[in-house]
Amino acid sequence: KNQDIVDTLAVRFSAKAEDVVSAVVRQGDELNTVKHQLRERTQQLQKYIAAELIEDAENINGTRLVISLQQGAQMNELKTLAEKLTEQPDALAVLFSQNGETLMYQLARGKGVKHSVRELIQAVNAAVGGKGGGRDDFAQGSAPIGGASDVNGTVEQIKSYCKAVLKG
Repeated sequence: KNQDIVDTLAVRFSAKAEDVVSAVVRQGDELNTVKHQLRERTQQLQKYIAAELIEDAENINGTRLVISLQQGAQMNELKTLAEKLTEQPDALAVLFSQNGETLMYQLARGKGVKHSVRELIQAVNAAVGGKGGGRDDFAQGSAPIGGASDVNGTVEQIKSYCKAVLKG
């Protein structure tokens, strides 16, 4: 049985049976290096995305409203992007990502924004049929996407709601 495992790994790694362990270790090391590089490059990319989103943000009563759909982004990527956006004290970020059959969302506010995202996420949850929560400055949630659900339409609906809240 163990020999079958070693033989299978030897074929998979194009290595001699006696070199299988070092081949597996080497691939693990390479994978860790690539993951680190990807994380660094993703951070750099998000810095540029954040700058572009802030530049295009609508200013409503002194708050820059950023609402964006980032297709395929993971929740941790949305969180990092929200953190970069809210380095601007007047930014209110509402970020969405459609990942398969799930809509994920991250809300954050800069230090100068008075509106609580904890309250705002309740409206988002209601609009998308999702679950989520958080603090006054950071909140996140997710919702299943129904077959006929129009994610872009939902994002526009949330945008209109946020504008109304900011206009008072």
